[in-house]
Amino acid sequence: MNISLASAIFWMAALCFIVAEVAIVRSAVAARGAPPATGTLPPVHYVEDVVWALLPAVGLAVVMLLTWSAIQKHERAGSVSPAPVVSSALRSPFPVPRFPL
Repeated sequence: MNISLASAIFWMAALCFIVAEVAIVRSAVAARGAPPATGTLPPVHYVEDVVWALLPAVGLAVVMLLTWSAIQKHERAGSVSPAPVVSSALRSPFPVPRFPL
């Protein structure tokens, strides 16, 4: 199986996103069992907490789907370039050391 660097980075980021989102939603759901509010603590708003935990997840999921489709489109086109070519007019005036790979 041949996997591109972009795909590998995408799937690592997706895994981090899933782990973080599960932890966030779990903490919002765990607040449901919190003791009732006293005079010094505000009341727990369970539904609002879950909605605010899921809203960024939905937005990030949309961004990830768009990114995955762009990666797939780029790989199907066969134009896999490591970096865009920068014209000489945009290059830095400072010398850049070149090391053999």
